[in-house]
Amino acid sequence: MIPNEIGLTPNLYDCGLQITMRVELDDVEYVTETTLTIRGTRRRTTVPKVIVEKLGLQSGDKIRWILFKDGNILVTRVRRD
Repeated sequence: MIPNEIGLTPNLYDCGLQITMRVELDDVEYVTETTLTIRGTRRRTTVPKVIVEKLGLQSGDKIRWILFKDGNILVTRVRRD
């Protein structure tokens, strides 16, 4: 189920809507690539230091992964209460 608080409706994938994601380069502060590590059933990726520092992420904080049908992924911080 897709959480409602991110502005997507739970039936978005069933309605035939095609999503196009555009990025304004003037709005981009940082771009990098990281490597995925898979060992058995464990999957790990590293959040770049620049992102951790900029967002003030701490151990135990949550990030949300949103996978679109076209293969794009959106990763966002889950705000603390």
